[in-house]
Amino acid sequence: MPFVPVRPKPNLASFTIPHPVIIVASFLTTIKSAWELSCIVREKRAAKSLKTETKSTFVLLQRAYRKGLLLERQFDYLFERLMQVEAYNDVAIL
Repeated sequence: MPFVPVRPKPNLASFTIPHPVIIVASFLTTIKSAWELSCIVREKRAAKSLKTETKSTFVLLQRAYRKGLLLERQFDYLFERLMQVEAYNDVAIL
């Protein structure tokens, strides 16, 4: 007859119920981690949309300048402001 290892029976006396404080702390840690992750994802999405909006704003500025709706001085001022905002957002992301 082949040898079949026998599992020891679990000792119910050594089984302990986790302390409620540990359960609550674990739950709070999980919530905090999920919240931090959602904040990071939200920031990344905002940064991506800012890049898209900056490009489209620049295209609109160029079109307005080419059509003669903006003077060169106005275009330069608005372009410089746009670059300042983009630089500020790049630094803020870091």
